Amino acid sequence: LTLFHHSLPVWVGEAGGWTNEAVVREFGSFVRDVAAGLGESVDYWLTMNEPMAFALFTYIEGTWPQAFPQSNYLEVVLKALQGDERSVKAAVDNLAGAHNLAYSHIHQVHTLRGWRAPQVGMAARAQILEGKDPWDGPAVMLSREFMDFTITDKIQDRLDFLGLNYYGKE
Repeated sequence: LTLFHHSLPVWVGEAGGWTNEAVVREFGSFVRDVAAGLGESVDYWLTMNEPMAFALFTYIEGTWPQAFPQSNYLEVVLKALQGDERSVKAAVDNLAGAHNLAYSHIHQVHTLRGWRAPQVGMAARAQILEGKDPWDGPAVMLSREFMDFTITDKIQDRLDFLGLNYYGKE
């Protein structure tokens, strides 16, 4: 069962989406309720599908709903590198925190109810990125940083499995 697959309620987006730390607690409450209601029937839980892709396309490129649109390439790069609360780094930290909280809640609900041990993981995106010309180099490097497994380092102690979506070469 996948708990987050790239869609947020409008009110969450208006509050800053995953850049807002309060969303972590809201997601945790949602997960606890879903685990209590459906957990006995679920063997494998995906807390999130491709959170790094969501962070890239929403908070760096600004192309997905509830994005912070960027006006030019330089602004995209600067947004990726800065550390303010609306940056992609804040979103990635909050996504990791939300996964860790969800992992704890799911395991706790299963234990308290006497259900079989759940398997809780996340799906990551994997693809080979190459530029078409030398000017694409910085964009490819930046994309690789956010498309690879940056988030798994933050959640590795709370990961029973890792799903992998492989898209080939782009």
